[in-house]
Amino acid sequence: MLLCSLMLSVETVLYKYVCNISDWDSSFIWIIFISFFFVITFFFISPKYRSEIKQEFPKFKQNSKLLALEELLTFIGELATAYVISLVSVTLVEGISATQPIFVLLFAVTLNKKNPNIFKENVDKKSIIKKITLFILVIIGIIFTLK
Repeated sequence: MLLCSLMLSVETVLYKYVCNISDWDSSFIWIIFISFFFVITFFFISPKYRSEIKQEFPKFKQNSKLLALEELLTFIGELATAYVISLVSVTLVEGISATQPIFVLLFAVTLNKKNPNIFKENVDKKSIIKKITLFILVIIGIIFTLK
C-alpha cells in the first residue's frame, strides 16, 4: 500500500503540474483518454485478460446497475478532485482526501449489521476507539494544513 500511496502522490503532483501549463478540464479529458488507452491495451495484448473478461461478463451484466453507479461516483469524485487540484495546493487536497477512511468506517459499521461478509473491517469497540483516535489526529493535521 505504501508503494501505491507513493504512486498516487506522484500522480497528483504531476496532475498539478499539468494544470499549471493547461486548463484543468482539458487536462482531465486527456488523462481520461490516456487511461482508456491503457485499459484497452490490457484487453488487446493479453489473451488471458480477454478470456477473464469474457468469462466474468455474466457477473458484470448481473451487477451492471451497481457497477454503473460506482463508476459514476468515481467519475464525479475524480472530476471534482481534478478541479480542486487546479485551484489549491496538492497538500491541502490530499489532506482533505485523508478523511475518506472516516466515511468508509461509517459505511462499514452501518452496513456490517445487514451484511457482515461485505466488509472485512474490525468493528468491535476497541478497534472503533482506536480508529476514531487516529481520525481525530488526521482531522487535527488537516486543520493545521488549512491555517
